[in-house]
Amino acid sequence: MSFKYKDEIFNSLSLIRELVKDYNACPECGSKGIGSNTKLGSMDYNGKLGTFERTCRCGWKVKIKVEKI
Repeated sequence: MSFKYKDEIFNSLSLIRELVKDYNACPECGSKGIGSNTKLGSMDYNGKLGTFERTCRCGWKVKIKVEKI
């Protein structure tokens, strides 16, 4: 599978690496802990879209949809 993110094309593994690089640390508090545990976020695929979600204990969250190509 290939996905378009930031006007570039990534395979599944490369996309996860890029998203983790972009969202590893919370931009609000700097925490690298995700939600109430240490997961690096979640990536779900549904048809033509992939959805990446990342939350933080401080309440910050991001949900990004990436197009499957």
